[in-house]
Amino acid sequence: MKLHRDLAVAGSGAYEIASDPSTMLIGSRNIKVFDVTTGVERCVFEGHSGAVLSLDAQSDYLLSSSRYGGQNLSLWNLKTRERIDFLGHRRSVFTANFYDSQRIISSSKDGTLRIWEISKPARSRSAIRFPHPVRTHALYTDTKAVVGCENNQSYLVDLATRRKVRMIEGLCSPVDMKVVGNDCVILGQSGAYHYDLRTCDLVRTMNRKPNGSKFTSPKYTRELHVDEDKVFMATFTGKLIVVDWNTGRSLSSLSLGRQRLAFDYNRESSRLVCGDSEKVVKLWDHTDGTEVKESVPTSGSRCIVM
Repeated sequence: MKLHRDLAVAGSGAYEIASDPSTMLIGSRNIKVFDVTTGVERCVFEGHSGAVLSLDAQSDYLLSSSRYGGQNLSLWNLKTRERIDFLGHRRSVFTANFYDSQRIISSSKDGTLRIWEISKPARSRSAIRFPHPVRTHALYTDTKAVVGCENNQSYLVDLATRRKVRMIEGLCSPVDMKVVGNDCVILGQSGAYHYDLRTCDLVRTMNRKPNGSKFTSPKYTRELHVDEDKVFMATFTGKLIVVDWNTGRSLSSLSLGRQRLAFDYNRESSRLVCGDSEKVVKLWDHTDGTEVKESVPTSGSRCIVM
């Protein structure tokens, strides 16, 4: 694990991170854009009243969501810095991303999954209601999504009819999920679970050490990333666990230092970006085990690698 660069951040620590080989987005109450090469802050987007919980970027636009009600879902033009607010969620918006070039989709603590027309931000096109807060979601097909709720249940949902197609059982508080083809990896507080979405059956658990024994109940953050053959999971104790996609057993357990709250992985550059509660964002080269210390003072907080 090679430490590529440190970014010292002001605020309450890293909550959401996004980046590409040249740009990093870090969100706390504000969203700050950095040049990855120099560590120089390019610009700041202000307006959220609570901590930023999710970031998603598409073309020249940035989508962000945050805690609390009111202006908690916003679309930003990265060039003009104009902002559009989507009003409707009454409580924190845990996850928001682009559905396609014309729509966005968001899930909230108010128990709804909403689809919005970008051209009509005043109201959502549709709202699917659940009896419990919706923690996370992931698109499966053009008309279906997987939705995770705080009642320890996940659902396969038809977005066109707004109906729950099937329940996915046996999880402990789903906090993040990723869909790859017909497969879905759902992260709970006690580990990750691989499901086949064609049947919603459990394929395997992903909380095993190389010798087959279980991890001793690590508490995972709400961050999960999937590469072609690896699954990355971060714990609150500052470890990054890398799991083999095909076997569900860990390949390595990497110590990233102090408590981590957010991370992102860029497949093209093999760069791993980690943010923590100590107000530091670290950029790692995931290709080898050497560590090169280098730091650049900046400011900011939750992260993504674009």
